[in-house]
Amino acid sequence: MKIAVSGATGFIGTHLVPYLQARGHTVVTIGRRDFTSALREKLLECEAFIHLAGLTHVGAPSVHELEATNFGLTLAAAEAARDAHVPRFLFVSTINVVAGNRGVLSPDDPINPKSDYGATKARAEAALLSLPGIEMVVVRPPLVYGPGAKGNLERLTRLCLTGLPLPFGRVENRRSMVSITNLESALLFLAEAPSASVDRKVFHVADARPLSLRELALTIRRAASLPPRLVSVPVAPMKTGLALAGRGYLATLLFDDLLVDADALSAIGWQPVPSEEADLSAMALSELGGR
Repeated sequence: MKIAVSGATGFIGTHLVPYLQARGHTVVTIGRRDFTSALREKLLECEAFIHLAGLTHVGAPSVHELEATNFGLTLAAAEAARDAHVPRFLFVSTINVVAGNRGVLSPDDPINPKSDYGATKARAEAALLSLPGIEMVVVRPPLVYGPGAKGNLERLTRLCLTGLPLPFGRVENRRSMVSITNLESALLFLAEAPSASVDRKVFHVADARPLSLRELALTIRRAASLPPRLVSVPVAPMKTGLALAGRGYLATLLFDDLLVDADALSAIGWQPVPSEEADLSAMALSELGGR
C-alpha cells in the first residue's frame, strides 16, 4: 500500500513510519509545510491517510492553537484526502474525548472530554464522521508508551531513573495504556481492514491488561538495573497533598483508574501482543541513553 502519514516526526510517527516501511508499504510523509493547495497532489495514489498530527498539553498551547491544529488542520487534511480520492482516512484521536464518563470507557459512551485538548479532538471526530466521500476511521488510544515518549510519562520515567525512594509502593490502580508496538500494529490493521468492518466507526485501542503506577515504576527501574526503592505510603494523603498544591490533575493521572474497552477492535480480528515489559524497558533505556 501507499500510505500517507502526518505527524511523522512526532513520538508515534517516528515509530510508525519505519514499521510500515519494514512491512513493504510506501510511506508519504505529510508535514505542516505540505498543507497548501499542493497537498492534494502529494496524496494522489495513496490508499490510506493516517493522521497523527496534533497538539497536546505539552507547551501549554492556547485554546485557539488547539482548535486550529486539532480541528482545523485535521479537517483540512481529510478534505484534501477526499479530493485526492484517497479511499480511507484514519484519525488518531484520544481517549480524553470520553474520559469524563464513569466506568470502563467504551466507543459508545457519550462525548465527555476532560480538557480543552479532548474537546478539540471531539469536534474533529464529529466533523470527520459526517464528511462524505471518504471512508473514515477514528482511533482513540489512551496513554502511549515506548522509546521517546513525551510529556508526563517522560517526566515519570526520569523520576524513576533517579533511583530516589518513591512513595508508590501501595499504588495498585488499574490504568489502560497502549504500547507503541501495539498501536502501530492496530493502525496498520485498520488501514488494511475491509471497509464494512471499519468505515464510520470509532475504535479504542489498548494493551490486553492495565498497569498500575507501582508496576510502571518497578519495570522502569528493573530495566535500568536499579533497586525498587518504593515506599508504602497511603494513596489518599498523596492525592490530597497534590490537590491542595493545585496539582489535582496530576493526582488523577498518577493514582486513579482509567479502563478502556477495546473489544470492538478485537471483534474484527486485531489482538494486542504482550509487549509491556519490552516497550517499558526500551523506554527507560532510551531515556538513559539520551542523558
